[in-house]
Amino acid sequence: MKKLSILLIALLLVAFTCTGASALLKVSALGAYYSYNGGSLTGYGLQVSLPIIPLLDTNVEAIMCPGTSGGVNYSFMPITLNAEFGIPMTSFYLGGGVGTALFNATGVTIPTPIIYNVHAGYRHNLAPLVSAFIQAGYEVINMTVTTGTLPLPHNLSGFSVKGGIGFGL
Repeated sequence: MKKLSILLIALLLVAFTCTGASALLKVSALGAYYSYNGGSLTGYGLQVSLPIIPLLDTNVEAIMCPGTSGGVNYSFMPITLNAEFGIPMTSFYLGGGVGTALFNATGVTIPTPIIYNVHAGYRHNLAPLVSAFIQAGYEVINMTVTTGTLPLPHNLSGFSVKGGIGFGL
């Protein structure tokens, strides 16, 4: 009986690992790189996945991108709701999202922009309910920056790369 129990536990572990067991809630820590118009931003953040839409992996991600420009410290935080479709029989996925961005800097006013993205990625299960991912995509982020009384369009649209590790609960 003891051998049968050990065999059953081993088979369940293999099944969960090979089939990509999914959790009701998954929290991922991630890093991000954005390349736009000759500039770049790096950031770190969290991604929380919840099964909101049937057949799609839905998640909310927030990425903090601190920086300095012209001696002014700023923080830029895109927040998006993403939906991803896993390509059957593979670990690859395609997705897109929509959201907004928060921007904070001294002496600068920016209305909250609407942003959207498309991306493709690869997710690898490391253990039951633990996975790592990497994805590449295109982010559209158009803002109007006002310094003093002069509004200036600012385009942060461009290529993005994100990667992280997620833990299911």
